[in-house]
Amino acid sequence: SWVSRIIKMQKNTHFESKIHEYMAPMSGNCKGLRSYVEHYGYVYESEEQMWKHYERNATLLKEMIETEPTNLRWRIHLAQEYRTMQMWHELYDLGTQCLSLLEGKDEMYSNIYLGCFYGAWIIAMREQGLAAWREANARGMQDAKYYYEEGIRLCEKALKDNRNTQLFLAFCALRLTWFHYWLGHLREAERYALEYLKWLVFFEENEPLLFLQRSAPFIADTFDEVFKKEIYSELICIGLKRGSTKYLQEYFEKLEWNQRHLYVFEDIIPVMLHAIDYIEA
Repeated sequence: SWVSRIIKMQKNTHFESKIHEYMAPMSGNCKGLRSYVEHYGYVYESEEQMWKHYERNATLLKEMIETEPTNLRWRIHLAQEYRTMQMWHELYDLGTQCLSLLEGKDEMYSNIYLGCFYGAWIIAMREQGLAAWREANARGMQDAKYYYEEGIRLCEKALKDNRNTQLFLAFCALRLTWFHYWLGHLREAERYALEYLKWLVFFEENEPLLFLQRSAPFIADTFDEVFKKEIYSELICIGLKRGSTKYLQEYFEKLEWNQRHLYVFEDIIPVMLHAIDYIEA
């Protein structure tokens, strides 16, 4: 993502903030470096260690929010802490608070952050639905359906906001594909999956714009390999459920079955095995 890690030293160069420090002042043009840095600061030896880390970070971030209530940077970091700790109700509520702070604002960086908070809403719904689904009982399935339907409602509400970035529109296409697929709305799932792939092509041709818009957490990973493969998988499943091998032929190899670490969409194997019985070669 587009983060500043190396800057030109000036007389007054310094770090700012109690936590998640950043360097200031910065001036001049940015240079994009295609380099990877391994960061293990969030790999914990125990759950207790993880909670201690959260409590330290959350305390400092809440202090920063009190000091600078209109600075969205601290709320974004707090949202990331809630996501790490799977505190979905807190994440949803924080997203609501931040969206209210952005009412009436319409400029580049506030619009980029807007997608982050809409994304927090939508991810909170998805994760609560997954938790309910994993209960594997009648009540759990009922609750999962509620959260998925609510996720669709939130996406549709967010899409009515014309301040959204192109990356957020792609994020919504990704999430709407998932929600509709698991609710059995195959036509809608297919439509949003194909829309996502159109955005993928758009950003391949507009990479600097992607780097800029990816500065918003929650939507930054919209085009990560895992999500691209999720879309390919969902299209394969949609096709097979309709008795068609079109998407299977088009996207099967894109799942890179020969990789050491393989991402497999949870429904693709049962759908493929089922399809063997009734689809002619």
